[in-house]
Amino acid sequence: MLLELLEPKEKIKYEMVLAIERYGVASANAYWFETLPEFAYYKKSRSTYERYINEIDNDIKDAGIFDKIPLENRGNALFLEPTSVVQSAYLSNYYLTHSVKFFLLLLAFRQEKVELTDLCELVDNNCLPTSNDKEYKGVSKSTIYKKTNMFNRRFENLGFSFDHNLQLIGNEQQLRVQLHQFFLSNAALFFAEKTLPDKELIADFQFIYTQVQEMVNDNPELFGNMKSEEQLSFAVFLFVSFTRINTKHYMKRDHLSRYFDIANRIPKELEPKLTVLRKILKIFNPPAEVLDLELKNIAVFFFLYIQPLENSKLPFSETYSERVDYLLELFDNSFENVFFLPMENQEREKIHDILPSIIARLIYNQDYTRNITMENAYFLRKFPLSCQVARSYARVLQKELYTSALSRNDAENVTTHVFLQLVRSIITVFFKSKKIDQPYFRFTPPVFICVENMYDPYRNEYIQLILSKHVDKNLIFSEKLTDTTDIFVGNTLPMQDISKETTVFLWDKVISEQMMETFRVVVDKIYLEKMDERRREAHEKARKSLQEKGELA
Repeated sequence: MLLELLEPKEKIKYEMVLAIERYGVASANAYWFETLPEFAYYKKSRSTYERYINEIDNDIKDAGIFDKIPLENRGNALFLEPTSVVQSAYLSNYYLTHSVKFFLLLLAFRQEKVELTDLCELVDNNCLPTSNDKEYKGVSKSTIYKKTNMFNRRFENLGFSFDHNLQLIGNEQQLRVQLHQFFLSNAALFFAEKTLPDKELIADFQFIYTQVQEMVNDNPELFGNMKSEEQLSFAVFLFVSFTRINTKHYMKRDHLSRYFDIANRIPKELEPKLTVLRKILKIFNPPAEVLDLELKNIAVFFFLYIQPLENSKLPFSETYSERVDYLLELFDNSFENVFFLPMENQEREKIHDILPSIIARLIYNQDYTRNITMENAYFLRKFPLSCQVARSYARVLQKELYTSALSRNDAENVTTHVFLQLVRSIITVFFKSKKIDQPYFRFTPPVFICVENMYDPYRNEYIQLILSKHVDKNLIFSEKLTDTTDIFVGNTLPMQDISKETTVFLWDKVISEQMMETFRVVVDKIYLEKMDERRREAHEKARKSLQEKGELA
């Protein structure tokens, strides 16, 4: 969603920065960008890329983010020091605040109706041009219509769009899921100064964020284990839900009612949490007739993404709970059809432990048209056997979970989406069953790494295993950011204060081999620094010991 909200030129410039990070190059000139396959679609000339290189340099300076994105234009090429890390999210935040489509989305999100003439003036006052737009002459009515049509062409496939009054309409659940992921990925907009033009929107979010923090603090026995990042994710979802409720856009009796039964299928020990969630919902006073539906949506999200339930406690409806058992059998058949061998009991148990929750998330999140070609190709190349199992089962699930009429392209996208939800978990199971312990690591300095991912809890474990295989060092992983954290790996910027010594990697979707190599270089640098420090400490300890013995003058 982020790339579609950026202005066309800013989108290309942002992807240029992502390409430098992805390929891990020390310098990139216009010819390099022109010859990259992913930029062939734009059909830009070499002189255009030279101009963009200069503009990226200006944008980084204007935004004051050189310490986060240490790219510098030298002779029509962007240069990056080999051990530097590019935190591209800071550039996307800067570009968003200059985006007309993003500003229109904020207005529609709050359902503020504005006359078109006034809207043009409002956009001009809030979406100020960057220093590169020297010939900016303001936004016209035709530009507003052009931007809304561009938005609709992209998001109508997901079931929502702008109507003729520039209001958001369509599939309410999918709209909320998409907005949650978007605002969570760019949550820094709610905290940094001089970002969002709508200060009331910021105040609403911070009020809800405070409510979530109070919920955790007032009920430590229920929510005491919620990490700060989980609190942020839940606050963003509540913020999106309550804003839609306040604008009289309510959840409808859709497919969630077919698959989930919160009222009758939540275990009794979880009812106190449900009671607290109901109290928070009532703060915003939704109509009585939609209270249960809104509570179901919030509770399902909470128990799938914030504090995931064990598979045996997932609130599937009674009829669909039986269906899940059948889907597990289908997975075993898919495995045997690929390998012509029965699955070992140990691996079957591990897969069966994670499949129901994956199925539940696929039911809840219907986003099946993401641009995931690069990540798909990476898995196919590196993990062919795991991919065969995942793809075989993805085709089965596609038929089971999406029975509505879909175009052929959408059906293929569903299979790809299911495949990517599943393949990391299969790879993780295979890695864990064949993992080799290396006891000599305990004698080397540890590198402390915090891995956090808001969209997919299984991605955390997957990333940890991939990094362990790629980097031959003593890596100590945690899901909590502390003062001792050397490296933070996440898909959104951490909200808490972070040490200047902590290196931040923002990996949202694609993780290329070059990005892994940059990670290895950074780990090596930290490791060598710690080894030097250990040597200095040992030398100082030996020197003091000799002094005490009188053997050193």
